[in-house]
Amino acid sequence: MTDKYKNFKELEKENECSKDYFIEYKENSDILIMAIHWGYIELWTSEIAKYISNLWNFSFYCFYWNKKENNFNLHITSVNFDEPIWLKLALKHKIIITIHWCKWNNEIFVWWWNTVLRNKLIKNFQQSWFNAPDFSDDFKFKWLQKENICNRWKLQWIQIEIGRVLRDNLISDKNLLNKFALIILNIHRFS
Repeated sequence: MTDKYKNFKELEKENECSKDYFIEYKENSDILIMAIHWGYIELWTSEIAKYISNLWNFSFYCFYWNKKENNFNLHITSVNFDEPIWLKLALKHKIIITIHWCKWNNEIFVWWWNTVLRNKLIKNFQQSWFNAPDFSDDFKFKWLQKENICNRWKLQWIQIEIGRVLRDNLISDKNLLNKFALIILNIHRFS
């Protein structure tokens, strides 16, 4: 998948805020949960992030696509994502959790530079019967590049990729979503 825009400045030249896209955010804790690829490309990621934010009173950021067609053109890969409001928010938070999609069906993939904490989070998901294999040492993936939004400042950044079937199940089953949200809440306890 190739992005139309290399960065936010390029996107901003051809698209209008409030018409083609909009940004929602709130600041109210030292933990920020975000979804930068909302819409038909990464379906349900913003809903999951917002639910967790509201449940635990985390800060929240979402970049929404609002075009009638060609929403995918507003996709900026995580390696190049540099929207200014998000950049300011990122530096104010102790822990940042990004919710993304992955092409696999029912899995959760966790990427975190701190391998000890990543392994604890994966173990917590596995102990709660979520399918969370550890593929995080595969450096061909962009989420491990230093430019990725999760890795730029080497703070406590966690990228969680959720498969399509699992995202659908989290949205349709509040008990499952609450179980997932509880694991996310516990991130700050062992970070």
